[in-house]
Amino acid sequence: MTHNPLPYALLSLSAALFVAGCSNSPAGLSGTDDAGIEASMDGGYTDFFSSPYEAADGAVYAGDLRNGDGADDNGAGDLDAAEGRATLPVAWGRQPSGPRHRRVDTFYPDRNHAESAITSWLEGRLYVDRSDDGVRNPGVKPFADLWHRTARFVRAGDGEDQWRLTALTPGRISLQERDRQSVFIHSVRIWVGDELALELDDPNAFLDFPADLPFAAPGQRIRVEAAVGNRNQEWRPAQWAYLHLQGAHERDAGVDQPPFERRYRMADDGTHGDRVAEDGIYTLALNVPGDTPLARILVDVIAAQTLMTEFGDDYNSVAWGIPFRLEE
Repeated sequence: MTHNPLPYALLSLSAALFVAGCSNSPAGLSGTDDAGIEASMDGGYTDFFSSPYEAADGAVYAGDLRNGDGADDNGAGDLDAAEGRATLPVAWGRQPSGPRHRRVDTFYPDRNHAESAITSWLEGRLYVDRSDDGVRNPGVKPFADLWHRTARFVRAGDGEDQWRLTALTPGRISLQERDRQSVFIHSVRIWVGDELALELDDPNAFLDFPADLPFAAPGQRIRVEAAVGNRNQEWRPAQWAYLHLQGAHERDAGVDQPPFERRYRMADDGTHGDRVAEDGIYTLALNVPGDTPLARILVDVIAAQTLMTEFGDDYNSVAWGIPFRLEE
């Protein structure tokens, strides 16, 4: 399905104007409940508002649990790149560092409805290992991303955790310094089995919750296509695309456990479900791993230049996080 964001943008604008006309801040409205909204986010809806890098733990090497069987085995090909030809490193991966800062701005068109814009600052280290020597000795680069999602709620009662989620946008990850970002995602399409389950060309488009979200059970076949690109064409290919599959949080003895994650390289060479080689549409078809339904996927595009060296300040990436239903 394709979603037109215009009506929602107008609704959001109307809500903002309503707030501005009533008070200098959303807190001035009667019936506001910022604490209740955030309690709902961190309670029953944790899987839709937690950090997409929660399971990230440094460079992913061949054979690691987090490494999936994608378009390669995560090892590099010829590390001596021909002029202009990009090659993969032996391993790479992110590791967040420091506390995660989150800001939630909520508007209330009336006491029973709310629209929240959630922004998280994600910072840490990008590890890149290009030395195929059997030693895990990656170089380190800094990264600084922003994660953004907008969600709509309706009041389901009084007290904490009494707001029901009714719609949300995909999670969008971009550089904090937007003028440095040259990679982009144009659209994403997801098939579950033989059915086209979701088609997105705007990360700000609202998805009705839970009706519009795809569902994929363990072992079920999915195919993901992402049309991506890079305005900087120094390397060929100019970018790499990866698919992260993430499961739901699990509670063990009352303690939240990080969700499982598998990372797979997507293909643009006519293999792994890709229909046309080198057309800028990266594809991966696979069976859902693990023993719980998917909670979300992350289409992660990283500039080739970023992975061509182990050190430097050239991090350049973009990602869309797409939520899945946890129950059929």
